[in-house]
Amino acid sequence: MQAQIENVRIAIAAIDKEIHESGATMSNLRDNIIVRRLKEKTETIDKEIASYDMEEAAKARRNYEDKYQPAKAREQKLNEAVGLCSPS
Repeated sequence: MQAQIENVRIAIAAIDKEIHESGATMSNLRDNIIVRRLKEKTETIDKEIASYDMEEAAKARRNYEDKYQPAKAREQKLNEAVGLCSPS
């Protein structure tokens, strides 16, 4: 009788161990799926970044820098002129 009880306890312990190991395996598989999806997104974003024309962006920035200050100065002059003309 004691031997049978001990055998049942051993079997229960083995089943418990298997259950816990399967939970860890499932968690590992979920983590792997998440990592794969993130890797795919990263690759997609890297391709998108690589598709940008950096030379054209630099040219647009230089164009902006060249035109912004003169336009801002002109706007300020116009604001001053309007301020002088309007009754206060």
